[in-house]
Amino acid sequence: MSNNSNSKYYQIYEELKKSIIAKKYVENDFFPTEVDLQKKYGVSRITIRSALQLLESDGYIKKVPGLGTIVNSNKRTLQLNRLISFNDEHSEHITSSKLVDFRREPAPEKVRLQLKLSPMEEVYVNERIRIIDDENIGFQRVYVPKNYIELNEEDFNSPEASLYKIFEDKSILIESATEIIESIVADDVLADHLKIKTGEPLLYITRNTIDDKNRNIEYAEIYYRADRYRYEIQLNR
Repeated sequence: MSNNSNSKYYQIYEELKKSIIAKKYVENDFFPTEVDLQKKYGVSRITIRSALQLLESDGYIKKVPGLGTIVNSNKRTLQLNRLISFNDEHSEHITSSKLVDFRREPAPEKVRLQLKLSPMEEVYVNERIRIIDDENIGFQRVYVPKNYIELNEEDFNSPEASLYKIFEDKSILIESATEIIESIVADDVLADHLKIKTGEPLLYITRNTIDDKNRNIEYAEIYYRADRYRYEIQLNR
């Protein structure tokens, strides 16, 4: 199906999607029927069906045989049993990043301890806003030891830039990572980056990444909107 933004079905899709995100339709509630939506918008059933198919393919609604259509959670689900890039994690959506700042500085004390660096060793710092389908979803601040790799601002100017792809191109192989997840509230700066209100809940993730030479190659501080993200953890016995 071609997603022409000028087509009627796509305009209806966008309006319904915004209503779901704004929680006008609550998770697990029944979604309006095709007939109800047809009457509301004054269009053909084919047009409504096309809009609903797009909502379903994007995960906003789901059909339950014998019952009808219900509203899905509008949160993105992140798997905690694998380590891949932001772009790969959301490959079914349009993803991009906006560079906020790139700099080189002596590692702050907390970062120095996490990366096991000597005093005054320098790190590259890149700060980016993470975007999915034109919506600001997250903000991340990443520290990489200067001694292990050469980076510059141009590496992150592209909306599609991926640090893990840069690692791969420079023959740095990621082996593992440890993440800690906490809940915090957005301060004024984060609220501005994520286009939310100050004080709204966030998922705060810190990640320490190890390469195949057992070096601490990355320390990341990641902030995701709690209304748009959830984590899924697979546990085995």
